[in-house]
Amino acid sequence: MDDGRPPEVWPLRVPSSPGPIVAPGRVEYHRSVRLLGLNRLCTTLAFAGMFVAGTLVLAKVRGVVPPCGVRFDCASLITGRDSSWWGVPIAFIGFGAYATLATLAIARQRVRVERRRALLLIGLAVAAVGTVISAGLTLYAIGIRHAACLWCLASALIMTASLVVHESLRRSGRVAQASDDPDDRGFHAALTAALILALGMMTLQLDHDSRRMADASGDPAAASRGATITLDSLVAADSHIEGDAGAPVTVVEFGDLTCASCRKYYARVRAGLASHPRTVRFVFHNLPLSMIPAHENAFNAAVLSEMAAERGQFFEYVGRAHALHGEPPDMRAFIQLAGTCGVDVSRWKERALDDKDPAFQRVFADMELARRIGIESVPTYVVCMPGSHPEIEDGLGMSRLLADSTFIAALVRLSPTH
Repeated sequence: MDDGRPPEVWPLRVPSSPGPIVAPGRVEYHRSVRLLGLNRLCTTLAFAGMFVAGTLVLAKVRGVVPPCGVRFDCASLITGRDSSWWGVPIAFIGFGAYATLATLAIARQRVRVERRRALLLIGLAVAAVGTVISAGLTLYAIGIRHAACLWCLASALIMTASLVVHESLRRSGRVAQASDDPDDRGFHAALTAALILALGMMTLQLDHDSRRMADASGDPAAASRGATITLDSLVAADSHIEGDAGAPVTVVEFGDLTCASCRKYYARVRAGLASHPRTVRFVFHNLPLSMIPAHENAFNAAVLSEMAAERGQFFEYVGRAHALHGEPPDMRAFIQLAGTCGVDVSRWKERALDDKDPAFQRVFADMELARRIGIESVPTYVVCMPGSHPEIEDGLGMSRLLADSTFIAALVRLSPTH
């Protein structure tokens, strides 16, 4: 039946719960604001990444260790041989990646609309590659080096967050048309000023730490060199040295006699150094980590080593202590070993509890040295070669160094007989 109504509007379906009617222009406005916010978040993350990477660059250039929590081992990761790729420090590469992300984010708000999509995809690719590399470095540090750097973890989180925000922008379609936003340039200027201020304050902090370490080590020239670790601070007149006293290369170990990793690498490193008796001298400092479970006997074992040193048997005791069985070795094994080295073991407990005892004080001095230069894990090796900054390695890094053809060639060149 024809009711006189136009067929194109019949039947009319009315929703049971109609929502608010929003004008298309208002929807577009909110969408643009959201996209602008995401792009500004990209910019902020990039500047935060430049601060973190810039701090690592400053630390690398000045030969210092940035502020790092007690649960982290920044020193070995920042100064180790694997902290550079093809001679370029990884920190420099990271800073370049974040600077690229910041440049792309700023450009996306200033170029013509049709070019913004391409810049977004380039930023997404940089963030994706950076995230993969950061994840790989983190897994390598924790799984193989058994160490973690607070700054490296922060950089990995920032890069991952950048990837997430870039992907959100990509899924949202075109980038916001904010080239004429009045706050745009002011926002970027504020971020730039904040970055310069933060890096300036970090520079002052690193310089302060460098001077403090130099004063503690008794090496006033160290402050001008910007180094917290010097050969003079590592090797004193009463240090335990094995090898030619005039050898041009010095390898210093900070070790814990109850540490499984120390026992794993001690013999391996000593065997590698034995091939260069006139080129390398070996120095050992006790760093007992007695507060860690299974290391409760570490300090007592270290005191026994100093008592053995009084009998001229320090390296005899330390070498055999690293060969003891058990996880960890029983305290009785250390006492019996000290007895075979001529130590009066009837007084070991008394001397280990007396903070005025010379053996106690020598162990405590080694621990203070490690604290001053930022060494918190064992085993840690410091390699001092003429004309180079001291290089910090863990057990795995030192083993690889001794197998490195470039390092071996350098030892051969430095040999007095060469």
